Amino acid sequence: MKAIHLMLAMMTISLVSYSQLIQLKFTAISNGIHVNIDSVRVTNLTHPGDTLLQWPDTTLILNYVGIHDIEANNLPDFDIQLRDNNPVTEQASIQLSLPSGSDVVLRVSDVTGRVLQEIKRNLPAGRHLFRYSPSVRGVNVISAICAQDSKSLKIIYLGQEKGSNALDYMGVENKPGIQKSVSSSLSFAYTLGDNLLLRGWYNGNYYTIYSAPQSNTTYTFYFNLSSPCPGIPTFVYGGQTYNTVQIGGQCWMKENLNIGSFVTSTNTGWGHSNMSDNGIIEKYCLNNNVANCTTYGGLYDWNELMQYTTQSGTQGICPVGWRIPTDQDWCSLSSYVDPTVDCGFIGEWIGTNAGGKLKETEFTHWNTPNLGATNETGFTAFGAGERVADGYFAGLKNYTVFWTSTYTATNNAFYWYLNYNYSQIWHNNLSYSENGFSVRCLKDTCIQPPTQSNAGSNQVIVGNSTSLQGNTPLYGVGTWSIIGGVGGSFIQNNNPISGFTGSVNSTYSLVWTISTDCGNSKDTVTIEFQSPASAPCPGIPTFTYGGKVYNTVQIGTQCWMKENLNIGTMIDNSVTPTDNGVIEKFCYNNDSANCNTYGGLYNWNELMAYSAQAGAQGICPAGWHVSTDQEWCTMATYIDPTVDCGYTNVMMGTSAGGKVKETGTNNWFSPNTGATNESGLTILGAGEKGSSGSFAGLKTYSVFWTSTYNGSSLPYYWYVRYDSSGIDHYNQSFMDNGWAVRCLKD
Repeated sequence: MKAIHLMLAMMTISLVSYSQLIQLKFTAISNGIHVNIDSVRVTNLTHPGDTLLQWPDTTLILNYVGIHDIEANNLPDFDIQLRDNNPVTEQASIQLSLPSGSDVVLRVSDVTGRVLQEIKRNLPAGRHLFRYSPSVRGVNVISAICAQDSKSLKIIYLGQEKGSNALDYMGVENKPGIQKSVSSSLSFAYTLGDNLLLRGWYNGNYYTIYSAPQSNTTYTFYFNLSSPCPGIPTFVYGGQTYNTVQIGGQCWMKENLNIGSFVTSTNTGWGHSNMSDNGIIEKYCLNNNVANCTTYGGLYDWNELMQYTTQSGTQGICPVGWRIPTDQDWCSLSSYVDPTVDCGFIGEWIGTNAGGKLKETEFTHWNTPNLGATNETGFTAFGAGERVADGYFAGLKNYTVFWTSTYTATNNAFYWYLNYNYSQIWHNNLSYSENGFSVRCLKDTCIQPPTQSNAGSNQVIVGNSTSLQGNTPLYGVGTWSIIGGVGGSFIQNNNPISGFTGSVNSTYSLVWTISTDCGNSKDTVTIEFQSPASAPCPGIPTFTYGGKVYNTVQIGTQCWMKENLNIGTMIDNSVTPTDNGVIEKFCYNNDSANCNTYGGLYNWNELMAYSAQAGAQGICPAGWHVSTDQEWCTMATYIDPTVDCGYTNVMMGTSAGGKVKETGTNNWFSPNTGATNESGLTILGAGEKGSSGSFAGLKTYSVFWTSTYNGSSLPYYWYVRYDSSGIDHYNQSFMDNGWAVRCLKD
């Protein structure tokens, strides 16, 4: 352990923004005295990048950061360039040059023209840096579109395949990078309003601050262990003297609260309280013994300690200037003393030693073994037990439970729990507010309410990723979270303009929350991802044929019907269609309602209108035709390049079947393997009418005729199943089978 130096540790960053200097000073306090900071890492969350300061280096100067006027005689031409070797094996650095400020669209496509990602930004004049992480091996095309001009470059990626592309803005570069005597892992640009993460280290411990500095600021890193709060070593409340303890940036009571009039707990049934909203603070004492309140503090119903409000962070029964800690306050405490704590876990032990660091040592107020107890924080928790909701008492010296002022949407109050036999801490919520738990009050440090949150406009995106449009907080720290939708992820959830990736044909509800000690402000935005191949055909979103309205879908250069054809007069499955000038169809199980849902089933000669010409109009409307085998091949290989149409009578590809099937199990049996409907073709499990006349396969498979037959007069057909993500390609002689058909625009 290093010796503590009785001196001020000060590190300075000078950040240039709009030709001004912002000076950030860092100091550290350990056990109430100033000490040298071992190091400070500064991370820009808005324009990703970071740099490291190590004592005794005290100054970091960024020669250029933020938006800076460019000299008129040094305007760059509009261009996009790769600044790495090509092929790329990991990430690619891309430079976009702009002669003037403008809206710019950057679009990532594969060699077929399919859009993989698209972002739009308003950028000033200058040379802007982007970092691109490809996801799929092969050729990627990155296009920059500005006004009426566009530039493109090709990137060949030979690295490991990943879940999704990521195109991140790194800032504007117009002067040399940072200059300092220590190494920097990555320099970054700074613009007024950027969110910074500041993390100071001392003797193996760290303290983290989030900030968006607007002017010269001094930050203090606290490394307090068992020290009283500066200026408040003790205070008196209700005739009792309480000690304080500073843990990180928080000032806690060092003893459990013991305020109010003693009430007897009676065991008169489950879920009852002996407290009431009568204007008098009431407390239970363990085992109905007032002496236990003196030692262990009072035990309180949640409603009583909250004074019958549900406002998170309320004063409740705490003294003026103090409050009932929130679930987030307890999370900050636990994760500060034990960085392995993940507060996102509910109903389980979390962390490694947070409980041990909060528990009093030895066995005066805990049973043996009092596992992991070090009390290095000075929090000095005793095994205070609880008053159970049935009126009995339990747990003396075995455990202690602390209420928070936070409750869930289902009115379950959060609590934190320490046990004699664990060094970790338990995080959970409980519906029995009649339980009597302990409470520690927290000094109210609210200084500045958060900036009003603005999550930006709702977005409909072609592809599966976008840049969010949250506002940069002037006060507080912003955090993105997902409240609706499955499978989405943020590149940086503290970045207001973070990249966000989801699933094609999915909609997400995202919340941008800006928080300070005073509370938080929230705003919600909806992000809808559409497949590039699921949009309707340009100029023909719908058409009417035979009294039925059909939708269309554009897949590559082809315009398909989005539903199976349903035209003609229904006939019984015992009847054979004839060339009688009347279009005749089968409906599954001879039920016309199935034709309305799944479309008609036709034998090959009937759907071809008794022609044998590949690509014939057949029973399709004018301007449309019965799709050929080659056209099905074109569609299948467009959405799944692993399809090889040279094979027949075999399952092909890896995902084509899944990409054309409707999702869910309304019209397919479970598991509906691989169904994403990414193509928008929305195939249902229509089944068939077999050549013997019987129906089979509803919700199990769907079979589609083509207008192509081979030299042996065997028509080709395509086939998808509920239990496969591939697609089948066949030809056979059962032309009397009743199968579905999709028409294709001429």
